[in-house]
Parts: sequence; structure tokens; C-alpha cells
Amino acid sequence: MESSNHPSINLFDHLLKAIDSVGLKRTEEILKSVCEDQIIFDNKDVEIVVTAVASKFDIPVSEIVNGFGRKNERRMAIGFCSHYLNVVFKMQYIDIAVYLKKHLSVIQKYELSVRKLNPKHISDQRYCRIKEMLDQSFQTQS
Repeated sequence: MESSNHPSINLFDHLLKAIDSVGLKRTEEILKSVCEDQIIFDNKDVEIVVTAVASKFDIPVSEIVNGFGRKNERRMAIGFCSHYLNVVFKMQYIDIAVYLKKHLSVIQKYELSVRKLNPKHISDQRYCRIKEMLDQSFQTQS
């Protein structure tokens, strides 16, 4: 077997060409973004909930799982994911934290904000409508 035909050698050749072409920093950014966009869930229940919530909030799944910003939409989406994984799928908060790649306290705090939604508050009305739709999807009245 000739070593230059080995798949890993070819892969490194392509990687070096990319680095020569666009630079090390840009190559790293490209690889990072590709990896972040490809989220593979080990648990089907998590995949179902995160995908449904991302769809209702109109944000990418990768933003829920990999995002670090303090955007309200993202925070509420994490809260909704935590809520449904806990209430519908009986998942423990510690497990939810692992799947969503968040600290346990963040999971609990954002989930509490979902439980405290008040339809009479103008700022909560949109989230209450989203919750009603997701409740129907998951057939729960929490």
C-alpha cells in the first residue's frame, strides 16, 4: 500500500492547501462553524424537543445548544427545552444540562422563567402563545 494514497494523508494535504489558501485563522473558523452546525443528539427525545422549540422560536438548533449570548429568545428557548424535557420526558435537570451543554443553574433558572409566564403580562404573551402550541405538540398541560 502506497502511503500517499492513505485517506488521512489526503485529508492533511487538503487541510494544508486550505490553510495556504485562506490562512490558519480562517480555516479554523470554517471548521468550527461546520462542526457547530452539525449537531448530533444521542437522545431522540432531546432532538425532538430542541428541534420543535427552535422551529417555534425561529432560531437555529445550534444557537440553543452552542450559543453563549444573552439574547432573550435564546434564553427562553433553553427554558422551553428544559421545561418539556423535564415535564414530558421526565428527564432530570442534570441530564438536560449535559445535553444542552449548559450549567445546571442556568437550566433551572431558564425553566423557572417558563413556569412563571403570565398571560396578562404583555411581554409574556408571545411566549404564552408559543407554550400553548408546544403544549399541543407534546400533549401536555403543565
